[in-house]
Amino acid sequence: MKIKNLLFAFSLFTLWYMTTALNPSNPPNASTGAPGEKTCFQAGCHNGGTQTGTIAFTGLPTEVEAGKAYTITATCTSAAAKTGGFQLTVLDGTNAKSGKLTAGTNQSIGTSGGKEYVRQSKVGTYASTKLSYTFTWTAPDASPNPSITFYTAFLLGNGNGNDNGDNVATGKQTVTFKSVATNDSVLEKAMTVYPNPTTDQLNITLADNDGAQFTLSNQAGQVLISAGLDSKNTFDVANFARGIYFAKVKVGDKQAVKKVILQ
Repeated sequence: MKIKNLLFAFSLFTLWYMTTALNPSNPPNASTGAPGEKTCFQAGCHNGGTQTGTIAFTGLPTEVEAGKAYTITATCTSAAAKTGGFQLTVLDGTNAKSGKLTAGTNQSIGTSGGKEYVRQSKVGTYASTKLSYTFTWTAPDASPNPSITFYTAFLLGNGNGNDNGDNVATGKQTVTFKSVATNDSVLEKAMTVYPNPTTDQLNITLADNDGAQFTLSNQAGQVLISAGLDSKNTFDVANFARGIYFAKVKVGDKQAVKKVILQ
């Protein structure tokens, strides 16, 4: 009986270790070191290490285009780290979620406080001093300001299998959102959005509507309405939160975006 109890206790410990010590729930969401966030080292779930590391991004241009998907690799270089993982979030100049993250290999997506996070789903290994993660980020259709920042934190683990003797490296990169001033001028003039401000209905007219697609997005880049367009169109927005939205019409490779206020 004692042996069975010991085996049962060992099984529980193993399950706890696999689901807690090595599980992607470490770190929890909002551990990137972005404004208002701590890292897992600052929060105390990993501690005691003095390892250092530097973080670099590839695949991320200095200027990003509305609605475009980018394949991005975040790499941490550390001479002392053995094991680790990462977490990343993308925020606009108001520290709100910007665009959409899509997980890559051995990664998962989480959300917290209206923000979105991509993170490892299994423990990573520093090979030749480097640990890299590749994921996809799709730029929002519009942004309330031109500044978008990628915030990330990498764990610098010593490989001993527990949380002691670890440290964290943080990094960030800011890009410029391509201004809606680059709208196609002909399409922009042909597109009418009214009333603006509005409370319950939004009307879109477009004379040449062949193949035209319409989306309405909030400031976080979340698409709330997506539809094809006729010459005259009415959309119900009564149940949407009051605030700023972005109406985008796209025809082929041309697009026009206009700001809409719900009040």
